[in-house]
Order: sequence, then structure tokens, then C-alpha cells
Amino acid sequence: MEKRAAIFIAPELGTVQRADLAEAAREAADAGFDALIACAFNFEAHTTEFAGLGNVPLCRHCRLPSPTAGVDGRNTTLQAARIKDW
Repeated sequence: MEKRAAIFIAPELGTVQRADLAEAAREAADAGFDALIACAFNFEAHTTEFAGLGNVPLCRHCRLPSPTAGVDGRNTTLQAARIKDW
């Protein structure tokens, strides 16, 4: 069975709010996706309470600047996480 995940990529500057995740989850659910993956440098503390919307679970990835990144920070890595019970 094939599953599809929507990906929300936050801007480099700024913090992702709970409302941002709720809107992205709503759009993912409306488009028929099975999960939402959110990538950001910073998540607001209240986003930890948001686990998804309906049947669309949320997986948060914290983008961490690489120690080898240049001044512009273009070389970044993702901290691994799993979507449980997907």
C-alpha cells in the first residue's frame, strides 16, 4: 500500500507557530496526504502539543546548521525522526 507525505518547509528565519502547523495539516488532509513532515530551524514550544489533524499525523524535523556550513548556512542537515504507527 502506497502512502504519501506532505512536506512543510519553514523559512530559515522565524519560528514555526502552532497555527502554521495546523494550516499545513489542514491542507495536507484536504489534498489526501497520509502524513505531514514539518522541517524548520525553530518550533514554538506550543507546537509540541500538536500531533496532527484527523488521520494526518505530524512528524517534526529540526533543521540543524551543519558545523561545516559556510557563512550563508546553505549546507544543513536534518535530525532524523519517525512517524509512529504510520
